Amino acid sequence: MALNSYSLTNQNKASASKINIAQAVKTALANKGRAVMQFLSARREPVITQRFDLQGCPYWEIYNPATQQNYYCLTETEVLIWLETHYR
Repeated sequence: MALNSYSLTNQNKASASKINIAQAVKTALANKGRAVMQFLSARREPVITQRFDLQGCPYWEIYNPATQQNYYCLTETEVLIWLETHYR
């Protein structure tokens, strides 16, 4: 009887181990899939926002998601020049 009990216990452990490995692979693939979807759905175009300083003068903030940096321009012409140099 002890031999059969030992054999079943090892089979149960082996099955549990396979399930744990399968679950780990499934979780890893799901995480990678989420990362890929976030990358593909991420904004790649610059975000341009008109702002005003304390004196009420306008300026433009450009956020570049590719570099994750902000740039500031005092005129619309500067914004256009920035766009032409960075996004052609």
